[in-house]
Amino acid sequence: MAGSALENSALVAQSVEHHHGKVGVSGSNPLGGYFFLTVDEPRRQRDMANAKKKGPVEKIALQCTECKQKNYTTEKNRRNTPNKLELMKYCPFERKHTLHKETKIK
Repeated sequence: MAGSALENSALVAQSVEHHHGKVGVSGSNPLGGYFFLTVDEPRRQRDMANAKKKGPVEKIALQCTECKQKNYTTEKNRRNTPNKLELMKYCPFERKHTLHKETKIK
């Protein structure tokens, strides 16, 4: 009797997952977690999504000129500010405001 209730709950969980668009579900076990079969996107589509965009806005880091630590990250519009940014920011390692210059994020 307990086995049939467990099977029914697994079927209900599987039908709920199918209803929510998880087509690759092969089975569900409500006691032991869920097992999903992932359907990979085509390789080219996935690679295009992960490729770095070459738009006007880029992500940059701000590096302290005294201790050389990269303390801040921000975005910069290349069209509006073509030169490297230089800002006075607080450096927690030096415990004072220091000049921070733009560097690339690696």
